[in-house]
Amino acid sequence: MDFITNLLSKALFFELIFLIILLIGVNIYQFFYYRKKINQLTLSSNKQKSKFSSSTKKNLKITDPPLSLTGELSAEAFNTSNALSNLSNNVNNILMDWIVVGASVIGKSHIQMNLPCQDNYHYKPLKNGWGLAIISDGAGSAKHSDIGSHYAAKNAVEETFIKDFLEKDWYNNKAFPTDKEWKNFSVINFYKIRKKLEDYAKDHQYQPIDLACTLIVIFYHAQGILVSHIGDGRAGYKNIKGEWKPLITPWKGEEANSTIFITSNIWETEEVAKNYIGANVVRDEITAFTLMSDGCEDAAFEHSKMDSLTQKWVDPNQPHENFFNPLISSLKAMKQEKLSNYDIQQKWKKFLQEGNHVLKNEPDDKTMILGVLDI
Repeated sequence: MDFITNLLSKALFFELIFLIILLIGVNIYQFFYYRKKINQLTLSSNKQKSKFSSSTKKNLKITDPPLSLTGELSAEAFNTSNALSNLSNNVNNILMDWIVVGASVIGKSHIQMNLPCQDNYHYKPLKNGWGLAIISDGAGSAKHSDIGSHYAAKNAVEETFIKDFLEKDWYNNKAFPTDKEWKNFSVINFYKIRKKLEDYAKDHQYQPIDLACTLIVIFYHAQGILVSHIGDGRAGYKNIKGEWKPLITPWKGEEANSTIFITSNIWETEEVAKNYIGANVVRDEITAFTLMSDGCEDAAFEHSKMDSLTQKWVDPNQPHENFFNPLISSLKAMKQEKLSNYDIQQKWKKFLQEGNHVLKNEPDDKTMILGVLDI
């Protein structure tokens, strides 16, 4: 009996040892199994974050490309970013794609007179949802206005408007300045550009008036636009309701085709300069914008029409929606078809050259930038 009792005790002992070993084995297996799963999830998450981060860095790279397509996030990266950031679908928060195209083409009269194209433009994406677009039209009467408009659009604005804008709370906090703040900001920075043109003229043995040009400067965002201008040209935007509205009122002189230039004698005092400089703050949800030299206004804007009641010429200054809306659809379609930036740019330039009979027969240089929010 004692033998049997001892045998059973030993069996129970070994069974207990076996159960303990089994429990330890199960725990060790679960530990490594779940650690592997966690590592896989972490790796997957890091890969998605990396895709999102690299895509964003690519889109925010500050360059001067022939075509600017900002925010080209893949659907996968877009969904990942939403999951990571818990973004809503509100227009204030979703990541959006801006399709921006621009070109300058020489006018017929300039070809006939053996003159260069005197228009220039520039645009680039900024951070925090902002972007920049510039048009500069050189004065036809100025010897080197092509150089002046090029320097103003490509260099001077970068060293003035952009530099100062990036330091403002408006940029960092996606806020908008008051009308007065933006007006003062515009006057100060146009004056800085004027001084830079004077310095450039001196360094190259020109007269400042030789570099005469107009300027339209736009900082665009899905929530609104900041625009400054001196001289003529046109600019407009389309809001989320589908309404096209003007952005600026071009400065027109008493004589036909006359305007004011940044090198004109308007800088006696700041108050005098304010009479000639336009500044506008648009607080509206934006889906498209445009700015152009006056060589495009006959094709793209309603302007200079006879008022049947007063029998006087008036300027409705209204963008033609039948002109712009098909262009918006075409740009979106080209992006959906994954056309290269170069191909889209070439199509845009060709359109400005001969897109319709008005553009085709325009004697003046033509420059236009069109930005479309692809949502």
